[in-house]
Amino acid sequence: MPLSLEQMFQKLQLSSTTLSCPSSSPPIPQSIKRTLQNFQIPASLPTSLRSCAKSPQISIRCPLRQGTTQHYGYRIEQNYLLYIESILKADPTVDRDDFYNPLSFTRRWIMEELQLHDMQISYCIDPERHPIVPLDPMYDTGNASDDDEDDDEDDGEFLLGVLSVCTDDPDSFRVRPTQAQLDLLNSLIGSQPQWWVGYGCWC
Repeated sequence: MPLSLEQMFQKLQLSSTTLSCPSSSPPIPQSIKRTLQNFQIPASLPTSLRSCAKSPQISIRCPLRQGTTQHYGYRIEQNYLLYIESILKADPTVDRDDFYNPLSFTRRWIMEELQLHDMQISYCIDPERHPIVPLDPMYDTGNASDDDEDDDEDDGEFLLGVLSVCTDDPDSFRVRPTQAQLDLLNSLIGSQPQWWVGYGCWC
């Protein structure tokens, strides 16, 4: 049985307290340290876990429809999410065959733990045109091809991966997360969600 959300928070809290320890093993990559340095376990975690799917839905406005799907969610910090996945993989009770694709198990684990109706990984347009942070060798699956180097830029657009919890589609927006679910997800991901414009057929 995979780790519970509460156990994951405890492990991330432990990781955050060992950031300055040079003997930590394995060493934590710099890109992950930035996310963990202010990590704190939510004070309301036990209560939130019991009621997160029953509290009021998040109070957000659905943006005006465009020619492509718009996603409400989080910019994917790939190294950090793969760090979470590495913690899940370390559990001896987990079937390694479940990790058929990077981040796939993490996404499904979050959905089940938070009882989310849906969560997708989608390509969206990056309005700030951030450079993509290279994948740390510690988590490199070795599956990338030489053509992947320019995947963040296509036809003049800078793209990014988004962990989407709902879209502007009426059916998806109708089952958007509750505020309690989102509060726990904010703590886990280490950032706040926003609306993103999906990219063409990849959205």
